[in-house]
Amino acid sequence: MIKAIAFDFGGVITKIGGLKELREEYCKLFGIPYDVLTPVFRKNWYLWRDDKLNETQFWENISKELGFDYNFEQVKAIMRAYHILNKDVMSFVKQIKGKYKIYILSNHVREWFGDAIKRFGFEELFDGIFTSYDVKVSKPEKEIYLKFLERFGIKGEECAFIDDRQENVKAADELGIKGIMFTNFEQMKSDLKKLDVEV
Repeated sequence: MIKAIAFDFGGVITKIGGLKELREEYCKLFGIPYDVLTPVFRKNWYLWRDDKLNETQFWENISKELGFDYNFEQVKAIMRAYHILNKDVMSFVKQIKGKYKIYILSNHVREWFGDAIKRFGFEELFDGIFTSYDVKVSKPEKEIYLKFLERFGIKGEECAFIDDRQENVKAADELGIKGIMFTNFEQMKSDLKKLDVEV
């Protein structure tokens, strides 16, 4: 019986999954080819989301390695504007609040996601928020799922987890969590219904 539902953030709660479109914006801003920026951006992003860098260090590292100047407030503003909520998913979360414990389980970075938590009132809406920067490890590493379950006292078989990346869903499944691969809102509801979740 499902008692808890955990949602990924990027690509599930927000409309845009991944960071491709954001990197494309920065390529235009800096005049750098996509295939040049991407590996450097990713390398530093993985460090940032595991809380091994802060936002300032993230941009300093990228600009130093690629040799460009930047305006910190400008690059920060572009990133903050990138979060566009999926209204259908958010309405659904509000609908099931109280019937199930609801959580966010996300790979994200402290400063950017911290801003989103405040701006969208997530602390009031969700029963808990758990991120890669909390534990310095990211999905699909099994440690983050185990620590999430332990933190909130959840049994894996009583938890549904929704993510837009197959490798993250597969890792959850292997731990007994009921993983759902998100492709669209109606499909998500259909898959939750198969788990006898009241939708």
